[in-house]
Amino acid sequence: MAIMMNREDDKNEELTRRINADLRAKVQTTKDVSEDKDFVESSEYVKDFKKTGSFAWLWIVIVVVILVMLIAFGVGRGI
Repeated sequence: MAIMMNREDDKNEELTRRINADLRAKVQTTKDVSEDKDFVESSEYVKDFKKTGSFAWLWIVIVVVILVMLIAFGVGRGI
């Protein structure tokens, strides 16, 4: 009985070794092929987009100031 179990263990070890080798090979090929994980940069619709500039904070401040002024003038007139 022990010999039969030993043979089964050998078969399982061989199968496990082959599966692990195949998985390692697949991981290596996918790492080599895809450096960009989400592929958004290579997408067609974002081809001509630009990154946010250094003055984006200025636009945010301008919008906030305009909103505050609109609210202040609206409250001052009783709206």
